[in-house]
Amino acid sequence: MIAVSKMKLAAKTSCANPVEIYAQGVSELDECSKSKMPLEETTKRTLRNQRSKDNPVDPISLNDLKIESKY
Repeated sequence: MIAVSKMKLAAKTSCANPVEIYAQGVSELDECSKSKMPLEETTKRTLRNQRSKDNPVDPISLNDLKIESKY
């Protein structure tokens, strides 16, 4: 769905809370499109997951710790 894709992009590029992104995205939809949207909690979880994809992996031991140059 195009609306969810726009929300995912907003989640990656902004610092707004998922609930704010969801509310903004849903407010722009007509009633028919709103009825086809996934559940609110599911969509907000998807938005949080979009942000966490770019996080580095948590190391298990100091041997696994790798500090990249951008940090």
